[in-house]
Amino acid sequence: MKCANSVLTPYLTKLFKISVQGGQVPKDWKHATVVPIYKNGNLNKRENYRPVSLTSTVCKVLEKLVLNRLWYFISDRCPLNDSQFGFRTSRSCSSQLISYVDLLTKALDKGLCADVVYLDLSKAFDKVSHGKLMQKLNDRKIPTLLNQWIKSFLSDRTLSVVIQKQSSKIRRVTSGVPQGSILGPLLFLLYTDDVDNILCDLIKLYKFADDMKLYYIFDPKESETDAHKPLQQCIDTLYGWCRENSLPLNLKKCCIVHFGSNNPCTTYHFEHQEIAKHSNERDLGVIFDERLTFQTHIDSVVNRARRLVSLMFRSFRTRSDNVIMPIYKTMIRPQLEYASAVWNPYLLKQVKQIESVQRYVTKRLINYSLLSYDARLLKIRLPSLKTRRDYFDLIGMYKIINKLSYAGQNIDISFLNRLSRGHAFRIRPSSYRLNARKSALFVRAVNAWNVLPSYVVSEPDLKRFKFLLRQHLYACNLNV
Repeated sequence: MKCANSVLTPYLTKLFKISVQGGQVPKDWKHATVVPIYKNGNLNKRENYRPVSLTSTVCKVLEKLVLNRLWYFISDRCPLNDSQFGFRTSRSCSSQLISYVDLLTKALDKGLCADVVYLDLSKAFDKVSHGKLMQKLNDRKIPTLLNQWIKSFLSDRTLSVVIQKQSSKIRRVTSGVPQGSILGPLLFLLYTDDVDNILCDLIKLYKFADDMKLYYIFDPKESETDAHKPLQQCIDTLYGWCRENSLPLNLKKCCIVHFGSNNPCTTYHFEHQEIAKHSNERDLGVIFDERLTFQTHIDSVVNRARRLVSLMFRSFRTRSDNVIMPIYKTMIRPQLEYASAVWNPYLLKQVKQIESVQRYVTKRLINYSLLSYDARLLKIRLPSLKTRRDYFDLIGMYKIINKLSYAGQNIDISFLNRLSRGHAFRIRPSSYRLNARKSALFVRAVNAWNVLPSYVVSEPDLKRFKFLLRQHLYACNLNV
């Protein structure tokens, strides 16, 4: 289609106009071939697979056009709540977790406690009620033409499941937004956006698509009988909202983590079922423990990386750096660096624990075993893992300062006014009482940011900033 775009464009344009102006989507465009993608757990249980819909390519082109128009209208007239980070520009898993860590560590440093309820919606994308979704679009005053087209897009859909080239019978789809479509994610965000309106002021919410967590910060000095009431009331209200909107909670996967040394660890309930208490929980790929040391996460990523290293050396006889290093950089090192701006450790034992993976890999290379670790890195022109994490820290700070990434309103950045030395973007270091506060990006990496040259931090282009930052770190023998 791309190769024949000059021929197809006039006909597709006419076809798209007829579809949008008539508020009708052709039947063939509404059939989906569902391919189940394995997630985790027992291979023989269907709930452990994610259904991905393969839909019409022509329809996806039109969906993109409708999506752009719908986003423009929503951003201008009825924007989504700031609590939602999924499927939105300038927002990512890392940016949400940076904001989350900053919020938690700031509360703990003040002697406060936090109760965080992690919610799991059961098959959320498949349970969306079409009628309720259209009502919510009407409440947002979405243009009638778009509303009619979206209604036709969702109604009378069909699907068939394909496994190993074997296709099931065609079935009608009565609910949900098609996973794998262009328009589906935004429709889901609009469907769940009003959940923020039912919460009280003391309870806040973080969302990433269908992943939600309620957090409640409170003073443990208050009487235990009163401290837990606001969160329990919001849990009850949220449970009712989920039932009303046909998005049932998977109560077995919902849990609560209590943060704070003086936390009374109050028990909360969904109706009559107690919410499980966990000492740590995986949140968007990062494991949070109740003390915010991230030791459990570091153990997990290091063990996973070591298993991959063993698999690599069993699969390849050669120990040449020309073969091993590209595999390591592509398949193994990313496991050790995902969202590192969230959990970059400051303890020396944790730094050495992560670095041990790269030490082992470089030690096994031909003609490198007798060299020291620093000499091996210099010869291969490979940066240390700590250097790369510091590099990603500075990029994360640059994006937030220059509003290229949104990390919530709780991050308070105060710039120094003295211009006698250093650059104009120097940040005032924050004072802290507990070591847990060092986990926050804008506490841990402030000194490294403040000593950067002015020509680096003042660069307006992100790609150019990364290039200048690498040059500066290379000049400082940090070899990024």
